Amino acid sequence: MVKSANKRDMHNIIFDLGGVLIDWRPHAILERLYPNDPALRTRIMRDAIKHPDWARLDTGELSEPQAAARFARRTGLPPSAFLTLFDTVRLMLTPVPGTLRILQDLHSRGAHCFCLSNIPESNYTHLRKHYPFFRLFSGITVSYKLGIGKPDLKIFKYTLDTFRLDPAHTVFIDDSARNTGAAQRLGMRTILFHYPGQCRAALAAMGAL
Repeated sequence: MVKSANKRDMHNIIFDLGGVLIDWRPHAILERLYPNDPALRTRIMRDAIKHPDWARLDTGELSEPQAAARFARRTGLPPSAFLTLFDTVRLMLTPVPGTLRILQDLHSRGAHCFCLSNIPESNYTHLRKHYPFFRLFSGITVSYKLGIGKPDLKIFKYTLDTFRLDPAHTVFIDDSARNTGAAQRLGMRTILFHYPGQCRAALAAMGAL
């Protein structure tokens, strides 16, 4: 049994990227590309973005051209449509201001902040090039480098072991209940992210802010 941590000891904070620190709204992306075709948006969501092949982009099992070819076969669209989708995704991956302020506040107070994200290499490279907040992390784990992603317990164990984190003194923030559930199984405290104000209040209640 994992010993309960004192609120004041919650000094390791692990952030997800998409949906937490980075804006990730696939419906908005599809509306931008296909504003007058809701049926097509639904088909792309089902047969591409929500399909397991999308996760294979995150783990590096598929390149963007390979994934585009698979999505094209399922949807009837040309592969070029999905290469455009990937480019639009990158364009719309921007920091969430309220969560970015949380990261900055935690860092300024001496908390050790980390990143654990399911993300393909192309998107990660784009974000690292355009946004300097990555320097605030004491360590970063990204799925494409390991070939595994959340909620696989292996990627959580890798993060804890690599950065020598005591799970009882660690908070994991993610917008997926499957991912927070996996972290809880390893003894971490978790915050299921809904919006920055809710996240800030949860961190304050744990004594981290």
